[in-house]
Amino acid sequence: MDGRLCLRFDRNGGGTALHVTRQDPPWKVVRGFPTATGECLAHLNNVSGGVLGGDRLEMDIDVGPGAQAQIT
Repeated sequence: MDGRLCLRFDRNGGGTALHVTRQDPPWKVVRGFPTATGECLAHLNNVSGGVLGGDRLEMDIDVGPGAQAQIT
């Protein structure tokens, strides 16, 4: 399975906004949760149930100036 995920985090007022620019299976972004410290906590799932030999999974993450991100 080939999957690619592209995320961008930008400063948004007193916090950080999440933009999902590409999301191929098995990646699935549940959503971005704001934190008390201004970060954006992005919760990811692998909807295939696992990673097997031969799978190729790619992530491109861009965190803009002043933005803060945590990915889990």
